[in-house]
Amino acid sequence: MILSIGMIVKNEAKNLRKCLEALAPLRNALDCELIITDTGSTDGTIEIAKEYADKVLHFDWCNDFAKARNTGLKEAKGQWFMFIDADEIFISTDSIINFFNSDEYKKYQSAAYVIRNYSALDGEFYTDIHAARLCKINKDTRFVNPIHESLFPMCEPIKYLSDVGEHYGYAGEANSPAIISKYKRNADILLKELEQGSGRNLIYAQLCDAFIMADDKKSAVRYCEMGLEKVSKNNIVYFALMVKQIRILDIMERYYDAVKLCERYFSERKTVTGLDLDVTFYMAKMLYKTADYEKSAEYYKSYAELYQKIKTAPEKYVSVSFEIMTADDFTFRTGMDSLSDCLIKLGNFAEAQKYLNLSPMKKWLKYTDYIKLRMEKEFRIMHELANYAKAVDFCSDNDSKNS
Repeated sequence: MILSIGMIVKNEAKNLRKCLEALAPLRNALDCELIITDTGSTDGTIEIAKEYADKVLHFDWCNDFAKARNTGLKEAKGQWFMFIDADEIFISTDSIINFFNSDEYKKYQSAAYVIRNYSALDGEFYTDIHAARLCKINKDTRFVNPIHESLFPMCEPIKYLSDVGEHYGYAGEANSPAIISKYKRNADILLKELEQGSGRNLIYAQLCDAFIMADDKKSAVRYCEMGLEKVSKNNIVYFALMVKQIRILDIMERYYDAVKLCERYFSERKTVTGLDLDVTFYMAKMLYKTADYEKSAEYYKSYAELYQKIKTAPEKYVSVSFEIMTADDFTFRTGMDSLSDCLIKLGNFAEAQKYLNLSPMKKWLKYTDYIKLRMEKEFRIMHELANYAKAVDFCSDNDSKNS
């Protein structure tokens, strides 16, 4: 058998069938098995699992995701193991199928596919991250870490696959009591692991994320700073921690502190990664907030250039260690709006129009409040340039919207 697919589930009846149906092409194309481990469902999840899975196992929950996943891994008969979550829905599994059917898998020890994390239920805005979810099974293969578990060892070389798993997760539920409660739980598990002497670099980044989502910004900053003291500058996690702290400082409106940390990032990092996009965006935003419009404009221009490069060749910038937070269309639009504001203040109206054009207005027609502000800005630019030709496009866009 070439592949074992493992899942852990609890009360996932609303997602599970759709998830498993999306796996059908993969299961039909490969010699593989599906193993589902339930951790205490009461909503019909087990019945759905039995319709699809080759094995349905039970695990007594003990606040340890790795132990739960290892229950299924121990039963695996495949040469490779792949794990997914019930709220991940594959758009396609073609590249995974080809990876195995072409025998390309023999050249690699592990593989990653794209998880697309949506921030809204309408599917408009998302960020992508390559997640290492497949590996060759050997005698040492196991899941580690009680939360944010991962397969160990996840060895090089890693194959980056193009298939996308859509993950709505907590989309549309940010700052809800349920989400805050879940992330407080995550923080408690991580703190216990840290107290027990965890040597994982990522634990500080994970604690930071947990406390941000649990609305405890001071604790988030504390664990970022602790991680920056302990993690080597040669490790990508060191720079990911910087990005997280910059983001928190922005939320706390500590703009000058954020600028200093951005400067530190650029002075210490040796090679360009996707994290540069985040830091460039935040540097531009902080300078805008502090009314340094000339410098802000230069950083926003750099952000736009790097954004296009990442969209064109993401494989050069992606990592299985971090998510690029500012690579979604909404953040890009926000950046180009702010850049145009800077350029208007500097009297560069032609450039302002050029950068606004990178985020076409017709894409945002359903957002009426934004369109009103955008139209006011566009007509001001046309007035300053004494050129109203673009107004024809606005009429066309409006006709399309009403047709």
